[in-house]
Amino acid sequence: MSLTKLVRSCIRRLRSVVILVITVSLLFYYTFENELDMLNSKAENEYTPSINAGSRLEDKSGVLDVQRDVISERTRLLATDLKVLHEKNRYFPLLVSEPSKDPSKLLETFNDLNLNALGTYRERYPVLNEASLPVSREDGPEFRIQSESFEDGGLEDAEMLSKIRELFVNSWSQQELIEKVSEYDWPLSLIDSLDSLYMMGQVEKFDNAVKVICNIDFTLPPLSVEIIDLSDVGSRALGGLLSAYELSMNNGLLEKAIEVANFLLRAFDTPNRVPLLQYFWKSKLNNKFPYKNSDVGHLTSLTLEFIKLSQLTHKNKYYDAAQRVYRTILSSLDEFDLEHLFPVQLDASGCSLISSDKVQEGKHLTDLNGMKSIDENLQLIHCQQTGKLVSLSDNGVRCEQLFNMDASSQSTFSNLMKSYQLLQGNDILQIIDDQHITKQDRASSFDGENTKFQGFPTKVGDFRDLHSSKQVFLKAMESVKDLMAFSPSTPLNENITLISSLKTKRRVSPATNELHVEVTRNYDMKFERCSLASILVLGSKVFGKPDYINFASNLTSGCFQLMQLFGGLQPSELYMDPCENTDCSFDSKLKMERANDGLYYHTDSSSTDIAVINGKNTNEAQQTIVIFAAKQGPSIYEVGDLEVDVQSKQWKNDPQRPLWVNKMGPMGLLAPNAIEAVFYLYRITGDTKWRTMGREMFKTTVDNLQNVNVGAKGVWKVNELHENGHGLASSVWLSQTLKYFYLLFSDSSYLSFDEYVFTAGGHLLSTTE
Repeated sequence: MSLTKLVRSCIRRLRSVVILVITVSLLFYYTFENELDMLNSKAENEYTPSINAGSRLEDKSGVLDVQRDVISERTRLLATDLKVLHEKNRYFPLLVSEPSKDPSKLLETFNDLNLNALGTYRERYPVLNEASLPVSREDGPEFRIQSESFEDGGLEDAEMLSKIRELFVNSWSQQELIEKVSEYDWPLSLIDSLDSLYMMGQVEKFDNAVKVICNIDFTLPPLSVEIIDLSDVGSRALGGLLSAYELSMNNGLLEKAIEVANFLLRAFDTPNRVPLLQYFWKSKLNNKFPYKNSDVGHLTSLTLEFIKLSQLTHKNKYYDAAQRVYRTILSSLDEFDLEHLFPVQLDASGCSLISSDKVQEGKHLTDLNGMKSIDENLQLIHCQQTGKLVSLSDNGVRCEQLFNMDASSQSTFSNLMKSYQLLQGNDILQIIDDQHITKQDRASSFDGENTKFQGFPTKVGDFRDLHSSKQVFLKAMESVKDLMAFSPSTPLNENITLISSLKTKRRVSPATNELHVEVTRNYDMKFERCSLASILVLGSKVFGKPDYINFASNLTSGCFQLMQLFGGLQPSELYMDPCENTDCSFDSKLKMERANDGLYYHTDSSSTDIAVINGKNTNEAQQTIVIFAAKQGPSIYEVGDLEVDVQSKQWKNDPQRPLWVNKMGPMGLLAPNAIEAVFYLYRITGDTKWRTMGREMFKTTVDNLQNVNVGAKGVWKVNELHENGHGLASSVWLSQTLKYFYLLFSDSSYLSFDEYVFTAGGHLLSTTE
């Protein structure tokens, strides 16, 4: 009996404790809920700090408008306003269109930076379930990248290597990169050149540079640095350190790479885990969405570096950051006018503003993806998070979209393909375990400073019905071939291939449920688009598309021939007329007639009359029909005065510009894009003509350097060309241009494409364990 009484007594006491715990828990819960309700109520009924002196006006629609830039007016904000803004930003993220309108600098006027807080960063939107880095090779056919046979045997050209090495050493010494290291900035150019130093056998210079770099603390930038350019620092600093480590196996370089990467991860601490491309790292207003005006190529710029760092450190956080950006991109493929292509600028916030009418109806309270935010006018708004990248709009009207294949646009597809190599056949778009598709991943819960938001697409179908990297890459490249490739009219009297940018407009036909996307080619050319050939020829091997080799060859040959027309120089941009005859020959007489008739002034295009497939007035999916505008050329956009002097057959306002060129940017000499394409084509096809072409390019480059940079007693420096004189060569001359020249004439087995991938910044990452 005594045992029975003891058990009953324990049960009674335990029941009392359980009741007490439940009561305290409920009390805490409702107290916490009441605190949040009070905060939200206060925020709903108070304006966030506004610019004083009546700078806000109300238009007829009741929409508040800011007439002056927030940053330029920051001195007119009271210190109390700033403190309130800081307090509210703890709970409500900023939604800003671009860095110039970011009020992040406002609080820096206090000059009371807390260095301890900066050094011990606490994430606002931590990741609960990190994506796991694949550790095994995906089953599938092995693919070889480099050619198995070379017409010239693939042996090194010792004479060319000696000339390239000498030019590199002279360039590196002239820039005095070690001597210029200071406490006021990170030595990005020095880091950028490390792997080139190593591969060209400059061991002593490399070791000295490494000693300097390893004594720098990369956990935080110097306080004199206001803004971090995520893409630039990621490419040059993180990419440079990892590449130098891969070649030398110096552990100090890996440690510094980890420091840089850990700092850069802060820029990914946004509600949708898409990074801030311009990062105000010292600002107290550090709760914000990524900028609405963002470059998708820059959003993916750290993909390869983060994958490699996860492989080296066995920490998933870097890989997770890269994969989440691509997940968002994947769910956005049908958001823009041309499927699988992305406009130059897009809205990375993914926010769809909830109208005041909907707020009155309480939609913002019932939508799990709704989030109260602060706009750049410092007013409270409600944002519905789509989990996508979305089109830019002006007062709710979708903007005209511009598409191109400049270097940043290429990197989205280049990094997608090269990640497939780095992950040894695993697809970054399809590596999603069921553990990642949790309830928390589909719905966000916001909890003040402890907010946890996963940034995943919200529809289950977005996870299950995934495209593969191969599908996305190939569809994008097919669109480039079909829509962007063109042949210009030139004095070459030859059909060459170049890549144009595009403008698009859209209109909906309700009767047929069709979306008409009108495409206009600009018939422009930038030499940075020449590097697209390297992506195409690599893709021909990685994704099994042998016909891409011909496309890449034609594009590279076209770039080379244009350079020859300009004596080896590279105009930053060219606007030309499209080919109108079999051999694309230039007709000067016709050109003068058109110019003097005013044909080259910009006019709005009008659509072609084409037969379309009629849709039914049902709830069927909307058809998208891409059509070319009737007015395709030779008119071009914003060219200015284009009158021709009939006697001299020259442009009146610019006699130096060739008559076959409608508009031309400043000349350059040291860019890497053309030689990069030549290097890739040689290594992948084995055709000796690419080495011949590279040899001619190097010769004309050196000749031009000597001619334009000659000094006293014939001494010449390596400077880039500028409209108003000469300037120092950018770091890409050392980190990319001369590197590609050097590897083109090295033994073909040295740093093989079967063992390494090259980042967009020209840095090497090993594809083998």
